[in-house]
Amino acid sequence: MIPPEAEHGLCLLVWASDEAGAWSAGLVWATSSCLRDTANRDASAPMSPVGKAAIRWLFRDAALPENALLRCGPGMSRPSWPGSRASSG
Repeated sequence: MIPPEAEHGLCLLVWASDEAGAWSAGLVWATSSCLRDTANRDASAPMSPVGKAAIRWLFRDAALPENALLRCGPGMSRPSWPGSRASSG
């Protein structure tokens, strides 16, 4: 989604997926032909097919290192520094 203030500007697009273990980054000029006419409630507009084809990929489906925080047990879901609620229990 491209916010209205980024229209007609150079945008850095970034995507990442822990599940897929991949990430991508590319550049595109957010011209009116690159954006769909529809917008969501915050006025951001999705990329059109023309816009998606215009992206210059810097990295495409590059390997994403494993996110170790996703493997932490339930005891790691709350802060545990002195004075926090999790440590005073």
